[in-house]
Amino acid sequence: GDQWPEEIRRERNEDGRPILTINRMPAFVDQVVNDIRQNRPSIKVRPVDDSSDDAIADIYTGLIRHIEHSSDAMVAYVTAVTGAAQCGIGHFRIVTEYSQDNAFDQVIRIKRIVDPFAVTWDPQAVELDRSDAQYCFYEETLDLETYKARYPDSALTGFDFLDADSTHLGDWRTGEEIRIAEYWTKTPEKRTLALLDDGRTIDITDMKEEDGVVQDQDGQQYLIQRQREAERTKVEMRIINGHEVLEGPFEWIGTDIPIIPVIGDETHIGRRTIRNGIIRHAKDAQRMLNYWRSLQTEYLAGQPKSPWMVTPKNIAGVEALWAQANKRNLPYLPYSPDPDNQGIPPQRVMPPVGSPAMHEEILLAQDDLKGTTGIYDAARGARSNETSGKAILARQRESDVSTFNYSDNMTRAIVSCGRQLVRIIPKVYDSDRVVRLLNEDETTEAAQINQTVVDDVGDEHRVNDLSVGVYDLAVTTGPSYSTKRVEANEALMQLVQAVPDVA
Repeated sequence: GDQWPEEIRRERNEDGRPILTINRMPAFVDQVVNDIRQNRPSIKVRPVDDSSDDAIADIYTGLIRHIEHSSDAMVAYVTAVTGAAQCGIGHFRIVTEYSQDNAFDQVIRIKRIVDPFAVTWDPQAVELDRSDAQYCFYEETLDLETYKARYPDSALTGFDFLDADSTHLGDWRTGEEIRIAEYWTKTPEKRTLALLDDGRTIDITDMKEEDGVVQDQDGQQYLIQRQREAERTKVEMRIINGHEVLEGPFEWIGTDIPIIPVIGDETHIGRRTIRNGIIRHAKDAQRMLNYWRSLQTEYLAGQPKSPWMVTPKNIAGVEALWAQANKRNLPYLPYSPDPDNQGIPPQRVMPPVGSPAMHEEILLAQDDLKGTTGIYDAARGARSNETSGKAILARQRESDVSTFNYSDNMTRAIVSCGRQLVRIIPKVYDSDRVVRLLNEDETTEAAQINQTVVDDVGDEHRVNDLSVGVYDLAVTTGPSYSTKRVEANEALMQLVQAVPDVA
């Protein structure tokens, strides 16, 4: 967008000189983002300990796929990686909500965060997924009418002070707009964990224990095999406006702040953290391209407006007509011969000619854009100096490697999201219910989870209990299942054409 320094822009405006912006940046950003769109990340859950099994892992995998599909999570992922490519950081989040307005069952959803600068992290956090952050803010700006409707009991008097001690509140209220923020905090607390006879590990801090048996608030009893003291992270969220707490605290069911960042490039220098996308290092090359293209346009646009060399006697009486001679296409230009000038008629001054060096600078600026972004013509489908298919593929791989950190960081963010989902799914989907699973081929199936059954001897057991076992995950990226199927069909057709006997 606005790529000219304000002082230079003002000077050129006053002089009537062109100020062109040949913005090449969106094409480079789209190259990174669309490559990730084509290679969709896929979460695969796998068992870790001896109390977990592959069947439950498959349920986790299918359930997470269904959560992503129902949430349109790819939009959230793309929005986040777009922010990372443009300005060095983007975000998406995990929320829980009721499945229907008239139901009590909750579901998990993945939502996008449109503004990459709406989230402010604990500056002490250094992990790429900010899992070590002790707090963060997620800000939102409301107009005054919406704010009053949402928080009718909020007192706005605290924003009226303008003395030296409270001028910082001006950042929270600007005119008819008020900023609110979700204030997320993590607090360690002591808890008592117990390993039950059915293999589950539960928190018995608030339960009654007697002779190795605990009883919850519903009267359900559990036989304890082992127990120990542990430190648990308590995550809470408050909604604030810079002056007061509007809502909360609300305790989150997980142990991590459910906001996941996607980082572009990040460098730590002392206590400073420097983040950038692909645009930062290409800014000067983009400015040079704008400057030289504007200068070239100025030269070429001035050719039909080159001035006339006349004497005062040549244009005596028709000065107004000659004043428009280099601006309008006039059918004729009357003049009076000047004896003092040997009767030579008026002549046009040689128009300015574009310099070859100017064109060379434009080409150099374009090459600098490719060099600073690491994205070359071959990667964008344009003709370049490669002379063979292997050379084109090599240049495409070179571009992919230079921007691989964005897709890699996106994958790491989805891994962090998947681990949070694995931790909170047993707490959200904790009742006997039927859930929908989405398979890799995009077909769906139903699965009964947490179902209590009675065996032949009368003992109760829970089938497909999601709270039993420890699970981890891996994320793979590649074409979607439908794309793989099309590619496989094309490969088979080529094989049949090459070797007809195979058919």
